[in-house]
Amino acid sequence: MAIDVSTLDQVAHVDHLLSQNQREINRLNFELTRTNRAEEVSDERDESRQAGITTAQSRVDALAAQLGLLAEGTPEHNTKSLGLGAAQANLAVL
Repeated sequence: MAIDVSTLDQVAHVDHLLSQNQREINRLNFELTRTNRAEEVSDERDESRQAGITTAQSRVDALAAQLGLLAEGTPEHNTKSLGLGAAQANLAVL
């Protein structure tokens, strides 16, 4: 059985096209993976920022409460360990 040269050329051409398509698929998979990772990192950063904001807000609320109690002179707080000025300075930092 003899194989026609044009058939071999067609097979080689199809093989070449398949190789090109496979390279393109690999490139697109790489880009997709990179994009997905970037989105995951972005989501993690957003979650981290939100956690930081929540923590800072909690500190602000706690310091504001301390300021209010210290300003009222309530005995529940030890004013020697945290004076009104120190609480105001901490609140200003946030």
